[in-house]
Amino acid sequence: VNVGRADNESDNYNGDAWLGNAQTHRDSASVQADIGIADGQLLSAGVDWSQDNLDGSSAGYLVDSRDNTGVFVQYQGRFGAHHLQASVRNDDNEQFGNHTTGSLGWGLELGSGFRLNASYGTAFKAPTFSDLYDPWSGVPT
Repeated sequence: VNVGRADNESDNYNGDAWLGNAQTHRDSASVQADIGIADGQLLSAGVDWSQDNLDGSSAGYLVDSRDNTGVFVQYQGRFGAHHLQASVRNDDNEQFGNHTTGSLGWGLELGSGFRLNASYGTAFKAPTFSDLYDPWSGVPT
């Protein structure tokens, strides 16, 4: 179980001229369970939640709060010299909708501490409020 809060404050200047500022924070919580399902095999599942908030700004933001809830499951297995990994995750973002992502991985122990790995994965990351709306770094949409 993890809980957290991150605060961000930015002041924008052009030389000595103050252009504006913004204050945001993110509250977050997550829980993960790991279950050994057989020798050398692990199943992990979890849920995480975060809420981004605009606390103040000298510029107008179109959105000042949003939630994201993610659920995930991951399998890791070892079969002799072979390592396998597979995962799937769904994020429900209040501003950008549902996104399902995942990954697959395989590894082969080569001996003498070397391992050959191959993997593929997809990802989703919502832009920050500053990315979207800060007049000095983003484009209002």
